[in-house]
Amino acid sequence: QAFDSILVHVGGSTHAYSDFRETGWPHLDALVGGSAPYFYRDKDRLNGGYAYEHTLFTDGPRILKYAEKKKLTTSSDTPYNFGLTFADDGTPAQGQTALEINIRFRSGGKRTQLIYDPELGQYKSHEYGEAYIDGNTGGQMAFTNIIVIQCKSTTDSSGYRVFHTLTGTGKGTFACGGKLIPIQWSRAHDTASFVFTLE
Repeated sequence: QAFDSILVHVGGSTHAYSDFRETGWPHLDALVGGSAPYFYRDKDRLNGGYAYEHTLFTDGPRILKYAEKKKLTTSSDTPYNFGLTFADDGTPAQGQTALEINIRFRSGGKRTQLIYDPELGQYKSHEYGEAYIDGNTGGQMAFTNIIVIQCKSTTDSSGYRVFHTLTGTGKGTFACGGKLIPIQWSRAHDTASFVFTLE
């Protein structure tokens, strides 16, 4: 919501649909509203053993056509403040050495690993212990600036749906150039930008 964006999704939970109704957040659902021409199944993934829900795709031009059909606005008269401006070399001068960053989303759950490549000057990404590969280029995903925020997470009684509290304030970490520093984040409300400051 902070980006005033249209959310494109395939179905959703009862809670999510309730949020859509209450907030009026514009969205395009692949499961309803005559969406068939705007999504497609990747046959290679269908035949490659992927779970069925990981075979549905779309692209920018299709999304724009679907948004036009649904009469959704795709522009804004209000300039948007992304809240982020990075220097060409944003390495924190007083930062601690951080050649490897491990992010665990919960105990026993997904783990993301970012390993600094000094020749590239970026952090290479690993998911589930393997290189995270860009399906379009075949290259490993790599990033210059890393921001990790800590937030409160809860699950519903089924343990399936996870809710993250992304408003208020919290702690975080900023990494660049093989170094990191502790930061603070704040966000006033659901449609506001994140604000990052030094700890």
